[in-house]
Amino acid sequence: MSKYGLIGRGISESLSPAMFEASYGRASDGAALYDIIDTETFEEAFERFLKDYDGVNVTMPYKVEACRKADFRDESARIVGAANVLVKGSHGVEAYNTDFDAVRMILSEKKVEGKVLVIGFGGAGKAASRAAATLCEKVFVANRTVSKVVEYFNGEEGFEALSLDEIPSVLPQVSCIIYTLPLYHPCIENFSVLKKGVIIIEANYMHPNIPQSENYAYIGGLKWLLYQALRGFALLTGTSPSIDKISNSLKF
Repeated sequence: MSKYGLIGRGISESLSPAMFEASYGRASDGAALYDIIDTETFEEAFERFLKDYDGVNVTMPYKVEACRKADFRDESARIVGAANVLVKGSHGVEAYNTDFDAVRMILSEKKVEGKVLVIGFGGAGKAASRAAATLCEKVFVANRTVSKVVEYFNGEEGFEALSLDEIPSVLPQVSCIIYTLPLYHPCIENFSVLKKGVIIIEANYMHPNIPQSENYAYIGGLKWLLYQALRGFALLTGTSPSIDKISNSLKF
């Protein structure tokens, strides 16, 4: 019987097992079909995947390593340089980035155009930046270490690197902000200057940092999680999950 899991570090609170069970239940003997694989190193997690699992979701801090380790990378994983799904397939270990797919779906639904600000540049930030660039005029990317952003894009048009301190200078220009930092940052306090109708998307679904406000339209991380899970489950199992069951598992 096929087995699946989530690899990462410090991930005991993840909602992924509940989502998976909501769609696919358990084995006939009651055993879980989806496990948490919480390890101190990526190599340990990857070896467990190769030995015991047909496919895994990947979370921080292993997304970049997962992409590098794969035998095949689809376009989303290739252009982002990070993967959050690994599947044993016809090409060997195949890597995909469903964060890219999820952000693109949200932006398309909301008809986001113009300029977008992505705050944070980990795996989620890279995926959000690349997804936004497929639909929008320009992407500002703010990060603690600006040189990492500059090096990653290497002069590509359509992207501009900023320090976190420079965020206030671009807020009046943007139609959407994608906040991928795991923790609170004081830049949030400046969102009061946003023009009417700005959409804010936050990646963190366990411990959100951005408060609800009349100044902007807020989309929480559960929607991001739902959309990436729908795509991820299809890649892992080759079947379509129940949207209603997954949504109910998230209380969404």
